[in-house]
Amino acid sequence: MSQLLQDRATFGQAPSLRLSIVVPVHNCEACLRTTVESLVKQTLAPTEYEIILVDDGSTDGSGSIADSLAEAHSHIVVIHQENRGVSAARNAGMDQARGRFIAFVDADDVLEPATLKGALDFFDDHFDEIDLVTYPMKIVEGKKTKPHVREKVLTHTGVFDLRDPKNAFALVTNVNVVVKNDGSLPRFDTSLEVHEDLQFMLTVLLRKQKVGFSKQGAYVYQKRGESATNTKMHPFYQLENCLRFWEALFAPYAKGANGAEGRAPVYLQGSFMNELNWKIKKGLLVPPSTHPAYGRALHRYAVLLGCVEDDVILASPRASELQRHYFLQLKVGEPLACEFADGGFSVSRGGTVLLRKDDVDAYIFRVWFEGGTCHLRGVLQSVAFEYADRPAARLSLQRKCESDVRDIPLAPATCDWAFSHERTNATWAFELALPCQEWETAQLFVEMEGHVYPAHWHFAKFLQANADTGVSSLAHGTTVIEATSQGDAIRFHQEPSLALRCALRLRENKAILKKNALGLLLHEGAADARPFVKRRPFWLYGDGAASGPDNAFYQFMHDIEKDDGIDRYYVAHEAQKPFAFPFTLERRERILDFGSPKHLLLFPFADKILTSRIAPDQWSPLRQGALNFLPPTGARELVYLQHGVHLAHAPWKYGAEKTGVDRIVVSTPYEERLFATVYGYAVDQIIPCGAPRYDFIESEHRPENRILFAPSWRKYLVTEVSGKAPQRNGKFETSKFWLETSAWLSDPGLVAYLNARDFHLDIQLQPNFACYEALFKEFETERIHVLDSSAVDPKVVNTHLLCITDYSPIAFDSVYARCPILYFFPDEEEFAAGLNGYSELDLPLEQGFGPVARTASELLYALANFDSQAGFGEPYQSRAEGFFLHDDNSQRERLYQALR
Repeated sequence: MSQLLQDRATFGQAPSLRLSIVVPVHNCEACLRTTVESLVKQTLAPTEYEIILVDDGSTDGSGSIADSLAEAHSHIVVIHQENRGVSAARNAGMDQARGRFIAFVDADDVLEPATLKGALDFFDDHFDEIDLVTYPMKIVEGKKTKPHVREKVLTHTGVFDLRDPKNAFALVTNVNVVVKNDGSLPRFDTSLEVHEDLQFMLTVLLRKQKVGFSKQGAYVYQKRGESATNTKMHPFYQLENCLRFWEALFAPYAKGANGAEGRAPVYLQGSFMNELNWKIKKGLLVPPSTHPAYGRALHRYAVLLGCVEDDVILASPRASELQRHYFLQLKVGEPLACEFADGGFSVSRGGTVLLRKDDVDAYIFRVWFEGGTCHLRGVLQSVAFEYADRPAARLSLQRKCESDVRDIPLAPATCDWAFSHERTNATWAFELALPCQEWETAQLFVEMEGHVYPAHWHFAKFLQANADTGVSSLAHGTTVIEATSQGDAIRFHQEPSLALRCALRLRENKAILKKNALGLLLHEGAADARPFVKRRPFWLYGDGAASGPDNAFYQFMHDIEKDDGIDRYYVAHEAQKPFAFPFTLERRERILDFGSPKHLLLFPFADKILTSRIAPDQWSPLRQGALNFLPPTGARELVYLQHGVHLAHAPWKYGAEKTGVDRIVVSTPYEERLFATVYGYAVDQIIPCGAPRYDFIESEHRPENRILFAPSWRKYLVTEVSGKAPQRNGKFETSKFWLETSAWLSDPGLVAYLNARDFHLDIQLQPNFACYEALFKEFETERIHVLDSSAVDPKVVNTHLLCITDYSPIAFDSVYARCPILYFFPDEEEFAAGLNGYSELDLPLEQGFGPVARTASELLYALANFDSQAGFGEPYQSRAEGFFLHDDNSQRERLYQALR
């Protein structure tokens, strides 16, 4: 014990201080006081620790706030320095730290009161064993809080051996740690734009390959602006840096390097796999497959995977079986092999079986009834599809002593993008028509390589009957369909007895209770409330959080005038509230605030939900986890109105198996073909009535002497916050988009052009770009005007003789209005790299309706060649003719009739 005390006394500059807390501070005046308050409230005596606030060149009031906090608390120290980045700020704090231990906290997060005392006490008990202690992390995103994935491994207070494969995913990747302040403590690498935290943690942990975990307290991480983080980590900016980072970490363990045996620490392997797993889901691992760098990048990752043991890949948390198999298959070295046999198939490498299965998975994502027939649409998934020729499917129907077998056609499914923005695995779509009044049980079998395997049934999460919650049945009228508890069959119950209904409900309630007690309350509460809430059919209409009134509102305006026994409500987000609703007081009662108590009460029982935005948080007041627990009625119909004509190529987002959409509204023959052939929608799901917005756009063009500049928003140039309008980010003013756009707007040639032609230029920003309206207003003159960006009036194209845009839906509005188009696409390179979340257009601009300019000078040149009478001539005029299905003002009436 005396030696331990002597060791403790030899590190740190002032043994009287037990701890130094380093907080980098940069432009965080809104949250700094809250963060520091949580540190002051730690259950440590003020004389035991210091709080070091490092003001890293803040340009807001953060520095002054830090100074005032230091005046109020004697154990707070402030360091002011020029802006050098978060790593330099932490290093500055570490250099001045007088504590025996150092903790890190970011200036927008907080600690629970007992957190640091628990970590320090644990360190005292295990001083010689470990160099780092971590503790729980609560990740807060909006109203949702979840633990860090590492807590599936770090389940209790203790020392965890990182050489043990079961601890490979302990994943200390964030700064919620306490470390020894001794001479061996590394500094954060200021040359790294990303990975600086991870490199620091790995350097410390790989020395002893042990980590301490104190379950006391928690680091509360406020997850803000995930899109900004994703942009920062995007391969367009970081691909080479990321690859070199991991290559450097694995290099010392290559066989023969410094006597190494070719086996990297399993904790390093787990950290690498963790990054691969989350990045591939977000489309951040490699560039798009159409990008020149794709193949080389994928190969380098395959080589790195050669350093990872198969067992570590298979143990990856939060990764599906398909995802794990993808990385096993990508890994360089001996290839995988699949052996098919009666009773099952197995995937192996070098004779070692890695995965064995006796069935394939059948995911049902759409259920509807017509008369006595139950229709199911689904997709078959199996790793075995990668090793077999095209599979065959057969449906077996049983009733007492009778049976029937039917061949089921299969087609490629958009779930080929099961967990990525690229094709990663083969999947097969199917549709079943089950005469449930004639048969009692249905089973599906799949034949591969001469062997037959049963399908295991699953309900997709958006059906309100799914494996995530334990709900396994759907009701329609007097019919109940259920997946058996073994998942090997679908059963039909016609007019089931009260005893059977109670048995099913009891079974499901037990399953739900195991998952989530609050989920059971929601499930049962909604079921019991239904008779009191659901007295007449009703529909809900809603537009996105960031837009003004859109297609859902236009349709609502039309439908609310119908006297058809259906109640209707428009669900308004904050973005729609400033607009006066043109209704009587009685009609105004049909406007609901999104997420209000009445919206929450009505939502579970809506017969139809009409939305112009597909993301669930735009039309559902419940998060997916809560949505899953709603009682399975099978009756609600989700109708996707779209914002405009579809253009972005994104099967992983808009595929039929991905959206949960029952019906989709299209305006053009191009979309009819697209959604049927590329996105996997059945013909009966596609409503070719035209978008409601086109009732407000005149197809006869009556322009004034005005040019419209209406660029689309850029995902990579804003910070997205769930349920709120996007906010500015730091990349906008240095982006190629803004540099070329501002160069054009400030060019004397543009002013001369407008004056010579007696034209005016109107700038119409998309609502998601409204945060940058002030920057555009700096270019306003008597000839250049910035329109209100809080909402885009669909009629705006009618009053302009030319529309300058890019891949914005307003291009199609212009086609409808017979307004000529000039495309301006200055950031094509960034777009092609996938920074917008997609990298291709389903209708390339080169096949569009006007010439394409990519620089300010090209745009000025194209304008000089514009004829205000003839536009840009052929082939653009011919392409526009007949592009739309309808040329009238009856889109809304057609949609109403289609949905009745």
